[in-house]
Amino acid sequence: MAQPIPTPPDTFDEPWKLMLEHYFRDVLTFLFPTVATAIDWSRPPEPLPTELARLTATSSTGPRRVDWLVKVWLRDGTERWLLIHIEIQSQPEAAFPYRLAMYHFHLRITYERPVLSLAVLGDDTPHWRPDRYVDDVLGLRLELIYPMVKLVDFREREEEVRQSQNPIAVLVRAHLATLDTRHDLERRKAAKLALFRDVLRLGYTGDEVRRLFDVAERFLKLPRAEYAAFRATVATELGAQAVDIMNSFERYGLEQGLQQGLQQGLQQGLQQGLQQGLERGWNRACAMGLRWPSS
Repeated sequence: MAQPIPTPPDTFDEPWKLMLEHYFRDVLTFLFPTVATAIDWSRPPEPLPTELARLTATSSTGPRRVDWLVKVWLRDGTERWLLIHIEIQSQPEAAFPYRLAMYHFHLRITYERPVLSLAVLGDDTPHWRPDRYVDDVLGLRLELIYPMVKLVDFREREEEVRQSQNPIAVLVRAHLATLDTRHDLERRKAAKLALFRDVLRLGYTGDEVRRLFDVAERFLKLPRAEYAAFRATVATELGAQAVDIMNSFERYGLEQGLQQGLQQGLQQGLQQGLQQGLERGWNRACAMGLRWPSS
């Protein structure tokens, strides 16, 4: 019987955000090549702060999305804002086209800039392919047609994706493997090992290898009790280099966690210290017979 594998809430969101931050051009080149070709990459893209550029989750099992807003320039010198909306969910959602359209119109009206909205659908339902929003009332028709990519389509191009040196191919493979092995521990370990092997084989730089291993780790989660055995398999099958890379991003994650914990601890300590100081001051004042002046 297949063994159930817990799927942490941020399994999909975190690696997609990581790859958009580091490989934005590669994301467009792999998923939206026509858009990538039109951009003037000699001018660095500028990520834009917006209330839409955040990770949100409606529930632990419901739809999740990554909204990424960035300013780019086209080859003809035109400025464009790209809203990349990545939808990760377990089943179709009727409200998705409406939500994407509202994001689009909100940005267009608020910032008075042309906006290109792109949709990446990461669910496991092949026939659900929303690529437009239509509002048709008494002769008034409003229609927004947006470029859309369905990640499950890459299953039909498995060997092409496996041989691609675009790092986003690793992201897509890890995403699909996570869907395919959600309740099958042995298949998940095999898929993760194969992904590690191909990352080493394709000749990425040291930093890229660490980052792509990290992406696979964030996707293809294993139960804690299985991790030591998997590490031993990695050492046997892929060698010490792979284990060293795993250690490097694990140390980085630990350092990040410690730093965040320290900051939270300091903030909590300051708040507690301030509260205790106020309480002690008030108690001392009461002991001295002092009271707040009456109004």
